[in-house]
Amino acid sequence: MATDKKNKSGRRNRKQAAPMLFSKENYLIMFSGGFLIFLGFLFMYLDGQINGFISLYVSPLFILAGFMTFGVGIVRKNPQLSEDNQSPQS
Repeated sequence: MATDKKNKSGRRNRKQAAPMLFSKENYLIMFSGGFLIFLGFLFMYLDGQINGFISLYVSPLFILAGFMTFGVGIVRKNPQLSEDNQSPQS
């Protein structure tokens, strides 16, 4: 049988909180990727020309870099998760 005790609301108390999936660095990387995507669409809007240099060449590079940065933020491993999963080998 489990030794968890219920509190007043009927929920079980957990001994350890699960570590967060993403670290602060991951969120900063994802935020910067979203910001690059926003800048790319903003440059495309502000250029005002369909065949302008900024809307055809510069803003797609910003958008692509933003999506790549966002992907890196998702894929990057949280160092706290890797430390918790290591078991001492004797």
